[in-house]
Amino acid sequence: MIAGVITLVLAAATAALPFTPPAGWVQLPQRAVSVHVSNVWKGPKSAHGEQQSFSAVAFPFPGTVDLLAGGSKAARHTKLITAVSKTSLDLCGVPARMLVEGVHAAGVSSVLQEEVAVRNGYGYMLMYTRPSGTPADARVTQVMHGFCPSGTGTIEALQLPSGWTKSAADLQTVGVWMGTQPGQIIMLMRGSQMSSLDDVLHSVQHESASTKSGKSLVKVTLHKAVTLCGLPGLRADMSITAGPAPAAMHMAVTQGGGASYVLTYMQMGTASADPAAMAALQTLCPANAAPSPSPSASPSASPMPAATP
Repeated sequence: MIAGVITLVLAAATAALPFTPPAGWVQLPQRAVSVHVSNVWKGPKSAHGEQQSFSAVAFPFPGTVDLLAGGSKAARHTKLITAVSKTSLDLCGVPARMLVEGVHAAGVSSVLQEEVAVRNGYGYMLMYTRPSGTPADARVTQVMHGFCPSGTGTIEALQLPSGWTKSAADLQTVGVWMGTQPGQIIMLMRGSQMSSLDDVLHSVQHESASTKSGKSLVKVTLHKAVTLCGLPGLRADMSITAGPAPAAMHMAVTQGGGASYVLTYMQMGTASADPAAMAALQTLCPANAAPSPSPSASPSASPMPAATP
């Protein structure tokens, strides 16, 4: 009887998903994979066309704030980073660290001001990037100093400074599934409605890293408009050579019911894409969403800039 109840619960949970997972794939516990990307902003352009940016991320993190502050630098192994300062501060009673670093990548120099905190097993990172030589926007630093870690893995909407614009959807991880073979992962993210599907895609794209020779480590291999469940959709593929092993990333994007959905299938190593996982991307269908004149994807296949860390 208990087994029957569990089967019904799992069936109900699967039915509520906006896509059909491949047979045999296992969903990981939500508490272990919840990632919230929010408050992704772009500042006004300078006379030289440069822009400042800001974003906030919350994710499960079992370590200390000092471990998070030390690990954030090590994770950005594709960039030359020069530490400028590290200070301790208090965010609504929660110990935090403010890191200011000089970053030089792909011939461009910038300053990264990063605020990190840990509360109730969740890590919080607020990242403010500006071109080298550009003074910090006092309104952005005020937002950072006034931030309160929720301790629940969520981040509230922060005060957008005048002249700045929201450049990407606030995205929350709905679920992560592990495949039947090593190195297979499917991730479903849901966020706010955006003006275009390309804007949604920008929200999840990583920065195209470069080697010292200038060779791109991330290559866009597909970018085309499709129809998903009768709604305008977008399919995008990328090959990634950064890190210890190559990887391929396949994404399906659509909007409906006032929300954005991104379904990502990643295959680590050089193995061919799993046909069942690729078929699952085509099943993306927002619940209770009827076909409407939703924003469509741009037909352009040009590289897309990063909007999040």
